[in-house]
Amino acid sequence: MKKTQLLSAIALAFALGVVAPVASTNAQGATPFAIERPEETTSKADVDAAVAKVTAQPEYKAYATLNELKGATDYNQATALTTLNAAIKKVDNTYTDATTLADAIKAAEGLEDYAKWSALYSAMQDDASVSVNDQITKISEAIKGLGFNVPATDDTKTPAENLTALKKEVTDNTEYTNMAGVIEDVTEANEGIETEAQNITDLKDALAKAGVDARDITAAAEGKTPVASLATLATTATNSTRGTAYATLRTAVEDAKGADAGDTANNTTLLNDLKDAYKAAAGVDLDDATTPVDPVDPVDPDDPGTNVPDDNNPVNPDNTNNGQGSVSDGTGFGSTPNTGVVAKSGGSASTSVAIMAAISTVVAGFGAAIVAIRNFKRNKNA
Repeated sequence: MKKTQLLSAIALAFALGVVAPVASTNAQGATPFAIERPEETTSKADVDAAVAKVTAQPEYKAYATLNELKGATDYNQATALTTLNAAIKKVDNTYTDATTLADAIKAAEGLEDYAKWSALYSAMQDDASVSVNDQITKISEAIKGLGFNVPATDDTKTPAENLTALKKEVTDNTEYTNMAGVIEDVTEANEGIETEAQNITDLKDALAKAGVDARDITAAAEGKTPVASLATLATTATNSTRGTAYATLRTAVEDAKGADAGDTANNTTLLNDLKDAYKAAAGVDLDDATTPVDPVDPVDPDDPGTNVPDDNNPVNPDNTNNGQGSVSDGTGFGSTPNTGVVAKSGGSASTSVAIMAAISTVVAGFGAAIVAIRNFKRNKNA
């Protein structure tokens, strides 16, 4: 075979596709598929979920509580004590003033028929949410319980008019008005004491979660004015750099609560602002934050049900995939297993296949050329 025949054979191999030019997958002249990126949109559900996640964070709750209670004050028990002592004396002129509010409350509740007078007082507070006839019945039964005669109703009047007349009969009774004063003072005193105790508990808890020194918290709580002292610490915390950042975050939360299902573009802005504010306050990305969950009841070992993970699915107790692909695949729904080749390359699986095919074509082409050269040499030696 002559040289011209050899060249013709190689050219024919290229023409028949046995040897194909290998184009770089990253060639500058290549025209990639055009991918239109849609305008970024965010649903109202996405914003609502982010708001729920932020507001569930312990530190967010702590600073919200501190902001709410930083103006709290101690309940004025001295004034309440003076008022209640005076009210009791109107009912029992032999009463000696108590020296503590707790003792005064105990003395008031020990007055004769206190519970029965309280029942009448309660019936007198009913409003339009209770029917007129029911109000008349309740008041009448309370009066009977105290051993008094119930004023007769007037058949010529409407039920509403009879109710008005009945209530007037009660409020015109001096014994009732005196006991009503005691009952109101006791109720107010109990509420004041309970609110103060709750404020102390809430402030201590919030201050601790905000990172305030435990020794400062204890000292404030054990002082003569615990609420005011704790509130002072709360004010300091909310005025700090972190506290100011959380104030900005609360504003972002309130703005995000106004997300509109029909305005996805604005929802994106709200969500981004919320995420930025959260990171500025908490120091971490919202996407990386863990959503606190309520503790679950322990699993009964004799009847574990679906709460115990199985061997094939240790993460998902009920062995469902929730749209995340099979348990054994690489990365979830719609993905290919991580083989160590495609996953680490810059291209897709189809790109890698094309490269392998091109390499195979080159090898085949070289084989054809070698055969042609051998034939040429044999013919030349013949």
